[in-house]
Amino acid sequence: MLTVGWVNYTSCNKRGPNKKYVEYLVGLSKLGKQQGIRFVAIFPEYNKEDAIYEIFKENQVEYYLTPICNALYFNSVNQEVKNQARQTLKNNIESLKVLCQKIKVDILVANCTLVTEVAFVAKELGIKYVLFIRGILNPVNFPKDYQDFTQFREIEKIVLENANLIVTQSEYTAKLWGLDHQFYLHYKVIPLGCQLNTTCQPLELEKGPLKVLLLSGLEANKNQGMLLETAALLKSRGKKVIFNIYGIHGDEVYKNWVESEIVRQRLEEYIHIHSYEANIQKLIETHHMMLMTSKLESFGATAIEAMQSYRPVISTKSGGPEEIIVNGETGILIENNASKELAGLLESLMSDTGRLREMGIKGRKRWEEKYSQDKVLQEWVTCLKEIPYLKTNSQKATTQKTIKNQGRLKHWLIVAKNLNNSSLRVGLVNTLEELKRQNKLEFRLANHKNASEEVDWADVVLFVRLAEPENLDTFKKVLEKKKPCFYYVDDALFAIPEDVIAHAYYNTDKKRLMEYYIKNSIATITCSPWLGEAYEKAYNCLTQCLHPTVAIPPRYYPHNKKERLIIGFAGGIDYTRLLEEKKDVFLEIYRKYKEVIQFEICGPNCSFAEAIHATMYHYTDYESYERLMEKRAWDIGLAFLPDTPFYNNKYYNKFLEYSRFGIAGVYADIPLYRRIIQPEINGLLALATTEDWIKKIEQLIHNKSMREKIATNAYYEVGEKFSPQAGAKAFEALFKTYLE
Repeated sequence: MLTVGWVNYTSCNKRGPNKKYVEYLVGLSKLGKQQGIRFVAIFPEYNKEDAIYEIFKENQVEYYLTPICNALYFNSVNQEVKNQARQTLKNNIESLKVLCQKIKVDILVANCTLVTEVAFVAKELGIKYVLFIRGILNPVNFPKDYQDFTQFREIEKIVLENANLIVTQSEYTAKLWGLDHQFYLHYKVIPLGCQLNTTCQPLELEKGPLKVLLLSGLEANKNQGMLLETAALLKSRGKKVIFNIYGIHGDEVYKNWVESEIVRQRLEEYIHIHSYEANIQKLIETHHMMLMTSKLESFGATAIEAMQSYRPVISTKSGGPEEIIVNGETGILIENNASKELAGLLESLMSDTGRLREMGIKGRKRWEEKYSQDKVLQEWVTCLKEIPYLKTNSQKATTQKTIKNQGRLKHWLIVAKNLNNSSLRVGLVNTLEELKRQNKLEFRLANHKNASEEVDWADVVLFVRLAEPENLDTFKKVLEKKKPCFYYVDDALFAIPEDVIAHAYYNTDKKRLMEYYIKNSIATITCSPWLGEAYEKAYNCLTQCLHPTVAIPPRYYPHNKKERLIIGFAGGIDYTRLLEEKKDVFLEIYRKYKEVIQFEICGPNCSFAEAIHATMYHYTDYESYERLMEKRAWDIGLAFLPDTPFYNNKYYNKFLEYSRFGIAGVYADIPLYRRIIQPEINGLLALATTEDWIKKIEQLIHNKSMREKIATNAYYEVGEKFSPQAGAKAFEALFKTYLE
């Protein structure tokens, strides 16, 4: 029988993630006994008033206590506290190791990344280890004396790399951790599930107001400010909706603000704040629907709890809920801070009670198909049975190291039309230079003038964005010599809009030739999974993803020395039209803040440059552009893009460019940037309206601490996930066969 020790970070109790831990262990123990797996609950000493041990005893769940470190202490600025944390970790590792040997554990599961002991014990004992990542801990939530994350990040890396498998509750959680960039980290998504409620039925909206439930503590991320605006709008329209908020309200400052606003705006009959209620099912049954207003949710467990009780969910597009809710069918997804849209939706649902019922029934069906606890737990059991055959992530990374071939490295030939193109630099050259520095490969760049004569030197050939007949002979020569060749692309070249300059260039003949290159290559390499999907649909081809990388300069802090805040925009000549469309934004910001700001524009021209006294820089080459950006040290960067399929298939290069130079960015609120931007954490998102762009820019002008926090978070995020070193690891994993 396989023995699985499932280790929790905190003392067991009946709330939140720990409640789910108890439910899982009870369910898994029953299921495991039927399928040859012994599940053991392991956790630190708990509060006996919660009587969790009685639940385990009643359900015959085996459990043991062991000390677990408080990860907070690793981040202390006090070195003595850090030293004590290290010693505590060392002692705890020994305790857990003795326990695992005693109960003969085959697999350890860490219930989150904070259970650091598990990774070390698994490595020392040579047993398998699964890391279950449920979400992220935001550094801004830590006390000011616990903001040194250097040591914990080193431990975190071990926790990740020693795992045989990482399980996340959503693709969004994987993205937050950068698992989609670090290809040697093997992960699997198993969503959370919830237990069946057999008594609940759709609640008809008859007489009386619409009752809306929010299960969330009062805190900035839960964004109850959006709820205040919505309630005020409904009140002004004479529409009665009751919002009930239940949760543990730990942020006293934010709680006091919300309560004072309720009184100031006379919303006492609309918004009611309650303390935590353990019987969530009872709450759901007495409400017509669930509302989630968060800025960021790694999953959104309350959504599935509502769905299994036939209650539709309205949620902001905050990450996890976007994977749970089928928009318009099982619920509705709205933009962050879209109070007017939310008020309108609630009004329409009050008059269309059939839609509430229909969404509730469809939500229940989706829960049955994907989120029932029985299905989820069976997925865990199936997954754990496969673990004994998996290597650790660190072992996988080791096996992906380049093996020299017959005394020399592999030769890679990169063929492109323009060898000084920024896309080529960001997409491939930065990564290839790092691999060359690490002595992993040799590479050369060539265009149509000299590519043919370099073919004999090459072991592998990669053609970049080519659609010209000038390279056809070279391509055919590569095929004749049976050399591996790939095609690289970073834009949807087959669907360029007419208003983009390149539209005329990629005409029918060039598209036909591009298709020939794609069809005769081993695979098409794209800069993102979403662009890969577009090419697979267009050409029925095999695609692989290689994310762009940028060189990370040392952090520079010139901002306090400048008399004015510099607000900048950088882009190609195609962006002239976009600039013109945002003319009123520039004029209004200049009118209000001309004494304290300076506009700078790099690349495109605009008709209003003189009116806003903008400093204009013409793009010459990429290296000059990099030197300029580093030297000018903008405070705020703007990134305009329309919400169209072509632009949403691009990459968020502007985020990489601004962030690596420590610039706080305001980005278009479109699907492309929503893939990477966490509002008020690593950037701001602005809706397409002039008013919202002005509002978001003003936010960064007035709020220095937010500006600096965004710039710092974004800088370190890009340094961690998009550096040439990270790109080199990804390249090795992707092209292992062609490096040996």
